[in-house]
Amino acid sequence: MGLTAIKKESIGEQVLAQMKEQILSGDWKEGEKIPSENQLCETFGVSRVTVRQAIQKLVAQGLLETRLGEGSFVKGFNLETFIKGVIPADYLSGNDLVEIMHFRLQFEPMVAAWAANCITETQLSQMEEIIISMEKYGDEPEQYIKFDNEFHMLLAQSTGNQVAAFIGEMLRDVMVQSMRIITEAFGTSHGINCHRRIIDALRVRNSEVARQEMFFHIDYSMRYYIDTVLKEDEEDR
Repeated sequence: MGLTAIKKESIGEQVLAQMKEQILSGDWKEGEKIPSENQLCETFGVSRVTVRQAIQKLVAQGLLETRLGEGSFVKGFNLETFIKGVIPADYLSGNDLVEIMHFRLQFEPMVAAWAANCITETQLSQMEEIIISMEKYGDEPEQYIKFDNEFHMLLAQSTGNQVAAFIGEMLRDVMVQSMRIITEAFGTSHGINCHRRIIDALRVRNSEVARQEMFFHIDYSMRYYIDTVLKEDEEDR
């Protein structure tokens, strides 16, 4: 099963972590019945109470469901479980990423337009520094993605609205994941050019142009991802 005996420290958390990993890795597949409590107790070398508590937590997280008289079954995971903080962005499917891109297509152009009316000179200067760093690390994807993400976080913060900033922060990990896929697929020049045009619109306080530029940036990336990356993944299955 890929499970190992548990050390005596943080027993419950170790059991929970191993069982959760079995689900996230696909070793325990959606719809599949997991080993019985007795089997898990024997495998882990722990008490039934510890195993039962782990199962209850995974049920609460939406990863397992318990059927009376039958046992516990894998529910799998989806975008909802990511939003609840149950799974990291790395485990999201291609279709989940498309849904998030669709949300960003509505949310971020609005944020850009909003920011055009609220952004400070200090924040504009910080954005300029971020763009310079993106250009500097154009051949180092992980560094480039880090600064790309910082740009979008700062844009949300520059609205001065805590809700917009919170949503931006909530999407941070999945944005990094989608940026990584897009950057690997077609490089950094599109992102740098789009961010430059967004800054130009922000600098002159043109909210409509800022909105249009952000819409173009995300829409282009999303369409490329759907038509190229996602399509190739589906063909390889």
